[in-house]
Amino acid sequence: MMSKDEKRRMKKHFLGIAKKCEKQNYSIQAADIYRRYYPKKAKNLYLKVAKDCEKNKLYIGAAEAYGLAGKMKKSRQIWKTYAGELKKKDLPTIEKEILEKATPHDPKKEKINKEAWKILSLVKKLEREGKFSEAQKYLIRAAEFREKHGELRAAAYLYFDGGDAKNAESVWKKIIHE
Repeated sequence: MMSKDEKRRMKKHFLGIAKKCEKQNYSIQAADIYRRYYPKKAKNLYLKVAKDCEKNKLYIGAAEAYGLAGKMKKSRQIWKTYAGELKKKDLPTIEKEILEKATPHDPKKEKINKEAWKILSLVKKLEREGKFSEAQKYLIRAAEFREKHGELRAAAYLYFDGGDAKNAESVWKKIIHE
């Protein structure tokens, strides 16, 4: 189990990297780091990137960024728009692949992602209130939830953040052996 001091140093280090990325206009990388510590800020960065990409007609980037922000309907809408653009340019084979991405593959996954955002927001709230042990319990519950649904990488990170290094290590071993 990691000490609070080690966790604090790691958080400070990662947030420093995120700020540098943000200053150099690497918003996606910054959002990926912020996602663990400040989910709302990450979501706003993803949405900013998505809107910029959409304005510049970079449909793939916009669709992916909307997906990372949890806006799946908007993501599918962008994929459909991109498929329409490809149809105008007479690229039917690529159009079919893009339309496959526009259809929801697994509605359960959408619910899982929404639940994860809610849990991370709750954890941040508890940490701000100074209830660190309760926040750790929620992180471990979230990790168990993610592991149950097959999202091993996210589960490993959540176990690590929750201070359960033993389970984090076992999940990483599962990932390596896949």
